[in-house]
Amino acid sequence: MYNELHAPDLLPYPDVLIASVRRLLDAASAAMGDEEAAAASLPAAAAPAAALVTHARRVEAGRLTHLLRATLRARLRKIEAGWAALAADAGARVRLSAAEQDFLDGYAAAVKEAFVGGFLGLLPEKVRGVDADTDGRVPIVVKPRLDAFVWCKRGGGGGGGADLVVSIDDGPEASATISIADGDVVCVRYRSIQALVEAGDLQLI
Repeated sequence: MYNELHAPDLLPYPDVLIASVRRLLDAASAAMGDEEAAAASLPAAAAPAAALVTHARRVEAGRLTHLLRATLRARLRKIEAGWAALAADAGARVRLSAAEQDFLDGYAAAVKEAFVGGFLGLLPEKVRGVDADTDGRVPIVVKPRLDAFVWCKRGGGGGGGADLVVSIDDGPEASATISIADGDVVCVRYRSIQALVEAGDLQLI
């Protein structure tokens, strides 16, 4: 989920991961409820240890809940920022969950109604575009900054097999490759590692 927070583009919706985290949080909530109910019958000497375990569970559940909410909110912010490109690209919609697709459709309709029926109607025709850069019009479209530099790390330093070879392309006269070993931390342009991030081979930090 950290990759979604740091990536400039919208990553594919991690349905399996999100479902697993939600199940884990539900199980933790049930366990804490049982522990609190049983705490009343514990001997006085055992109560502090039981309370500490419950508190540790609650802290970890709070951390995971915050991370889950931050991830989903980050995705919504990216959808709001890049709604025009997402709505125009059928292939990009597969990155969204069903709920996010509904949100995108509603948001796009609301923005078009507000913009086109509002101040955009007062602008010259050439700068009224909100969907795509067609017919010579200037679109009002926010696209991800794939050329932005990001920090990334591979694995956890435990010996993850062969090095990853990444092509670094900064133009026709500035191309090279770098090798990323397990545990390495590097700073590169996001577009050079985009596929590796989506595949889970690199962790953005």
